[in-house]
Amino acid sequence: KRSIYEVNVYQSELTLKGSFSSEELKKSRIDMEQLQFDRAAICLNLTDMRGISEQISITLGDSVYIFEPGMDNRGIDNTGVHAIANLSELKQNKKLPYEIKIKLKGSQSLNFIPLGKTTRVDLKANWNTPSFTGNYLPNNRNITEKEFSAQWQVLNLNRNYSQVMVDYNNSNIKDIENSSFGVNFKIPVEQYQQSMRSAKYAILIILLTFGVIFFTEIMNKTRIHALQYLLVGLALCLFYSLLLSFSEHIGFNPAYLLSSALTIALVGGYMFGITKKKKPSLIMSGLLGILYIYIFVLIQLETFALLAGSLGLFIILAIVMYFSKKIDWFNE
Repeated sequence: KRSIYEVNVYQSELTLKGSFSSEELKKSRIDMEQLQFDRAAICLNLTDMRGISEQISITLGDSVYIFEPGMDNRGIDNTGVHAIANLSELKQNKKLPYEIKIKLKGSQSLNFIPLGKTTRVDLKANWNTPSFTGNYLPNNRNITEKEFSAQWQVLNLNRNYSQVMVDYNNSNIKDIENSSFGVNFKIPVEQYQQSMRSAKYAILIILLTFGVIFFTEIMNKTRIHALQYLLVGLALCLFYSLLLSFSEHIGFNPAYLLSSALTIALVGGYMFGITKKKKPSLIMSGLLGILYIYIFVLIQLETFALLAGSLGLFIILAIVMYFSKKIDWFNE
C-alpha cells in the first residue's frame, strides 16, 4: 500500500524438478568431445532479480551448486543467475536428475517458459480470481471461493523452437519469449472500475428522476422551475463524485450505501420543500432507492449483467408508459 492505493503482490515457493540428458545432443550430432561437461553453465532466467528472497542452489545427483548473480553472456537473456556445474556423467548416457527450490516475490503475475522436452507446471495459490494467460492454457484447473489450482503440460512439439540450439539468433529468442504461459492475479473489479460502471447509468437515473418530477408537476398541478430541475440534476451528478471519493477510503460497497443515502435524502428533502407534500417526496425517494439498488445489482453481476439490464429497462419503460396514459396531455 501507498496512501490510499494498493498494488497486488505475492510470495511464492517454487520447486523445479527434472533431469539433464545427452540424448538430444547426440541426435543433433553435437561433437561430445568438444563440450566441457565439467564446466557446464546452468542458467536460470528471471525477469526481476529483486524478487529473490533466499539463496538459490541446485541439487545435481549427490552434488549441490550455488547460483551466482548474472548470466555472464550465457543463456537466452542477460537477466538471471547461473551456476557452474560438473555434468560429466552425461557422457555415460546417464540421466542426471536435478532439483531447484526458489522463494520468489513478485507482483501481478507469474509466468514460465517451456524449455523442457516435456514441461509440466502445477500451481496452487490462495487466490480466487486467477486469469490464465500466455500461449498455453492449463489442462486442468479448479477455482473455489478461497483458492485455485492449475496444471499445464507443454510438449516440445507445441512450440516453435528445437530442444537444442547451437547458434540461436533474435528470431529464436523471440519464439522462446512468446511461448511463455502462466497466471495473472487479477483484483476482482476494484473500486475505480465499479465507479466507472455505475457512472455509465447516470443518464438513466437523471432522465427517470426528471420524468418523475415532471409527472409530479402535471398530476399535482405544482409549478417547478427549470432551475430546480437543474439543481436536482446536479445533486444526482454529485453522487458519483461522493462515490469515488468515499470508495478510496472505506471501500466500494459502504461508499455506495453512504453516497446513495445522502443523495436520496437531499433530493427527497428538496422535493418536499418544493411541493410542500409528503407523497411526491416519498415517491421520489423510493424511486431513487430502487434505482440505486438496481444499479448496484447490475454492477455486481458479470455473466447476467446484460440480461438483467435489458429486463430492468423493459420494466421501467412499461411503468413509465402506464403512468403516462393517465395524464390528460391536451387538457380536454
